[in-house]
Amino acid sequence: MREVSVLEKFRQIYQQWKFTADEDKPVRAELFAPEKLIEQARILALAQEIQRGAPPNPEFLKHFQKNNTFLHDAYASINAAVSSGDPIPPAEEWFIDNFHVIAEQLAGIKEDLPKKFYLELPALATGTMEVRRGKPD
Repeated sequence: MREVSVLEKFRQIYQQWKFTADEDKPVRAELFAPEKLIEQARILALAQEIQRGAPPNPEFLKHFQKNNTFLHDAYASINAAVSSGDPIPPAEEWFIDNFHVIAEQLAGIKEDLPKKFYLELPALATGTMEVRRGKPD
């Protein structure tokens, strides 16, 4: 079996995800200040019709688990490269150095948003919110 480089492994993991063309593009737009984010959140929330008692979309928890697995797999792959002495780019160094923070956040989300709690959240009456070009419809 041939050895796979860290970059190849990351690409393999990345290819398992189904990103749209817009998701592949780097972020170049203006970053919002906290006040602007709050304003945007209010605008989005008011534009959505809520249906209480509707069964929640099970995709949220599936996506969270998929993201969680992806991040842990990436960490394991990069860590294996570091352990074997392979050089890694600065972005991967940052990822390894800061993964403990990412892992804590993921664990917090799992703890704070168990399936039972998620089932109590209101659902969008029209299904999932469609996003195009980074802006909700």
